Amino acid sequence: NKESFKEKETVYTIAKKLLEKYVKYVNPEMAISSIKEFIEALHLDFNDNKKENLIDLIVHLGCMLNRCIHGDEVKFADIEEFKEKNSKGFRKIKGSIKKMEDEYEVNINDDEICYILTILNIYDINN
Repeated sequence: NKESFKEKETVYTIAKKLLEKYVKYVNPEMAISSIKEFIEALHLDFNDNKKENLIDLIVHLGCMLNRCIHGDEVKFADIEEFKEKNSKGFRKIKGSIKKMEDEYEVNINDDEICYILTILNIYDINN
């Protein structure tokens, strides 16, 4: 319906404004476009209660691209155990994020994927 489309656009607009404050090495408008494709490829259901989570995810992904381009690395605690427990979701993210890696010519490491999965676990992506 039209209302949810409008609502979704608002979420991306809010996220873009936040990224304009936080990122230095990524064009927020172009990043939002790539992020939107990535999120749509996952076929997640973002209803009204999860709007803040969607904004968090978009901003996180924009900051992640910024880190990858700049060469900053994050570390995820107990990564092997987490990957084992969330293997299906991990593979799904790893496959879906490939397009973004190619587009930005970066490597998005397993630690970053685990952080994305932590945000996405509220959507039960492992099922």
